[in-house]
Amino acid sequence: MGDIKIADIVDQWEDKELHESLNWKGTFDDYLALIKENPMITRNAFQRMYDMVIEAGTESYIDAKRGSLDTNFLMMKSTAAKMLF
Repeated sequence: MGDIKIADIVDQWEDKELHESLNWKGTFDDYLALIKENPMITRNAFQRMYDMVIEAGTESYIDAKRGSLDTNFLMMKSTAAKMLF
């Protein structure tokens, strides 16, 4: 076998157009302008997960004389689809 370079194989797999479309480039001022347009882009993964749980809906109930909140997150098919795709 000849010389096989791993870097050459990885370069063939890499889709540069996809990489560029998923990565944003700009200045800090450009980023601040984007935040003014859509403040939700600053949310971290934990906050986005919380949003998904709350979006699925909640139910209030009384448990041991205090109010509790139950979520419908795992019951909704649309939520499962969001998690998988």
